[in-house]
Amino acid sequence: MSPALLDGSAASHTIEWVPTRDQAQRPTSLICPPSELALPDACLEMTIIHHWLEHLPNAEQTLHEAARVTADHGILIIFGFNPLSVHHLTRRFVPGRWGKSGSHTQRHPVSRLTEWLAFVDFTVERVDYCGFHCPLFCSTKKPRCREVLEAWGRRLNVPVGESYVLQAQRKQPQSPSQRVKFGATPSTASHSLGLARGNSSAA
Repeated sequence: MSPALLDGSAASHTIEWVPTRDQAQRPTSLICPPSELALPDACLEMTIIHHWLEHLPNAEQTLHEAARVTADHGILIIFGFNPLSVHHLTRRFVPGRWGKSGSHTQRHPVSRLTEWLAFVDFTVERVDYCGFHCPLFCSTKKPRCREVLEAWGRRLNVPVGESYVLQAQRKQPQSPSQRVKFGATPSTASHSLGLARGNSSAA
């Protein structure tokens, strides 16, 4: 999580994770490997991974660690680059015109993250896409065109945006169901049968 996100956070207690001491911006920064967070289980109400999984060789283990430190009632939020975005696919298959597409990063689709989260009993609650622009038909020098595409893309939430925001939460156990017992107790049943027989004899 970058310092800008921490500064704009409404949470009273925030922790920034950094891999090395040289990158620490705060005295409270957590310095440890991303796949071995030095935190107890279920200690965070909100865990945010901001475009880090694309740069890690052990992204799945890091995601599992983030899920481990997230509380049962907490929320796990992941910012990621969409490998199915129009812009990314265009830069990948037509590199001569738009340049290379960042081969040092590995973009993870939402379907892959959903499988990784399901392994640790997390379920994806919602996914929002953003960063809609089409380099084939719309020049970057036309801001009005990009504004229209961004507005319609977010309104329809089309899964071809440059980035996505995924929100997940731990699966809550279902409350045990109580079986309802029909009928009366044996003593009550025998007493009722006796009354019924007596009434029928009197009749």
